[in-house]
Amino acid sequence: MKINYFLFGIGALSAVGVELILLPLSPPVQASEKILQRAESYYITPNVLEQSQVTSVSEFVDVKPTDWAFQALQSLVERYGCIAGYPTEPPLYQGKKVLSRYEFAAGLNACLDRINELIGSATESLITQDDLLVLRKLQDEFSSELGLLRGRLDTLEARAITLEQQQFSPTTKLRGEIIFAPYGVSDGDAAYNRVELAQLSRNFTGVGNVPGVVTPVAPGSPARGMKQNRQSSLALGYRVRLNFLGSFSGKDLLQVRLEAADVANLATATGSFASRLGYETTTGGNVVIDDLWYRFPFAQGRGEIQIAGASNEFVDFFDTYSIFAPSGTGSISRFGRSNALFYRSGGHNGTGAFIRYRFTPQFVVSGAYIATNPSGGVLGSANGAANPDLGLFGSNYTGAVILGFEPLTNFRFGLAYSHAYNENITTPTTGTTAQGINLFGGVGTSFANAPFGSGTGTRLAVNLDTINLNFQWRSSPQFILSGWFGYGIVRGETDALPSLDPLGSSRQANIMTAALQFGFPDPWGRSGDLAGFIVGIPPYVSASQFQTVVAPGDGNAGVKLANRDVNVPIHLELMYRFQVNKYVQVTPGAFVVLNPEGNSDNSAIFVYTIRTIFNF
Repeated sequence: MKINYFLFGIGALSAVGVELILLPLSPPVQASEKILQRAESYYITPNVLEQSQVTSVSEFVDVKPTDWAFQALQSLVERYGCIAGYPTEPPLYQGKKVLSRYEFAAGLNACLDRINELIGSATESLITQDDLLVLRKLQDEFSSELGLLRGRLDTLEARAITLEQQQFSPTTKLRGEIIFAPYGVSDGDAAYNRVELAQLSRNFTGVGNVPGVVTPVAPGSPARGMKQNRQSSLALGYRVRLNFLGSFSGKDLLQVRLEAADVANLATATGSFASRLGYETTTGGNVVIDDLWYRFPFAQGRGEIQIAGASNEFVDFFDTYSIFAPSGTGSISRFGRSNALFYRSGGHNGTGAFIRYRFTPQFVVSGAYIATNPSGGVLGSANGAANPDLGLFGSNYTGAVILGFEPLTNFRFGLAYSHAYNENITTPTTGTTAQGINLFGGVGTSFANAPFGSGTGTRLAVNLDTINLNFQWRSSPQFILSGWFGYGIVRGETDALPSLDPLGSSRQANIMTAALQFGFPDPWGRSGDLAGFIVGIPPYVSASQFQTVVAPGDGNAGVKLANRDVNVPIHLELMYRFQVNKYVQVTPGAFVVLNPEGNSDNSAIFVYTIRTIFNF
């Protein structure tokens, strides 16, 4: 038989308090010819055959520790080690509770197999003639139970053969995830930053407008790049992911993820990145490779390296210190998942490498480098790291390191630093922007993601440096407090062409973010549930040396406004994840953003959803 492990009866053994780990067995219903031949060569003394009469085993409903059969098997176990029990030195069988006849037969089966192994290895001298006689008698008395077990093993073997023939791959697992989610936003005016509001008030011309020409623009009009007011309407989105997980050594891991999705970017409806959902993505009706990486250990498992092939983000490797980080099961908002100033630093995802090494149980160092796949990098180039003209070190990139500390078993924190380079190119043929500056992947205010404007028609290049503190404290099994603080400085690149970027390195902005996450796992004794409350400050520009260039005209002398957020945006989120069963989770939740786009003149944005996820 390909499967020669005894499976039936293990659950029952645990239920009655007898901890047994059965060794591999071969067909034991009747003693093998080899055992019988070797046994017959022993001289059996008459006094052994004439043992005192005891109650027949067939009359037992259960086998008690005081029964001769129980004691005989226990003696065999201790001498031949055919059942591994409690972790004593040496390991001893310490069953002290009543066994059913089938449980007892399981133990007997293991001993028959063990003695068969000893005889086959030419160590039969270790086996006494008395033990062989006892085994023969026990085998005869439990022949019906042993026969039933053999039949069940045959059934299991047939099922195993079927599984082997029908399995997807001997080395690859397929795991699927499907999200269905209705979602919506509250009614209200679209959110504007201070420059956009100045444009709406008809007293300002800024970057992207024709110098000297000011046209009245009504609030809510989409003209000249302005935004439509938001309307309360319910939408239904979906996301499907198929994860192919392969291993070649049992310690490494290769992941390829296919994705198809249609969950809208709510920034187009609200005017603010702060309204984006945590599971938001769209593939335009196509199936795409959303994730590709290979991970393997080194230094006896103390270290780990991950090679990123496509679409990797820092959240795919670094410890986020947040139980709300997963997009499918965590926070319902994009901001509430993790610290965007670090884990989305530079707004990049793409190709690169990660490395982690644990020096001690309390200290680990992790580092990463990712090159994005931009449509720019140098004039007329495309595809970033996939383009040999640019390579890994010629396109937009982010490098990061995090020092992880775990001074207590229930408290850990990380000190993190990141540096990113982000460049926006004007294509030489059309003079239009190939890719916009987006420093934090659309999390936070528009000024935070593009402190010096999107650069339409001009070349922009910026350097971003951030320092961060992330932590998690599990004060009890039912309460986890986590959070972060991040601070970043953005500077204009000094090698910009003077004719296209006359301000050069005079561009500078300071960016901040912070949050506290209150997690309540398994509330009210409901295993798998998670209640959460998140309060935080999305990334915003706290100070800026850059002022939007103003061209006077149409009767106004023009003004200069710094590209900074005049008010601190506030994020409040409440969610509850129901674990319906092993495969289904339902998460109703809502969040509100106060002072969206860093401007108190904007009305609050309210977003709600019911996220249902199916795992298979």
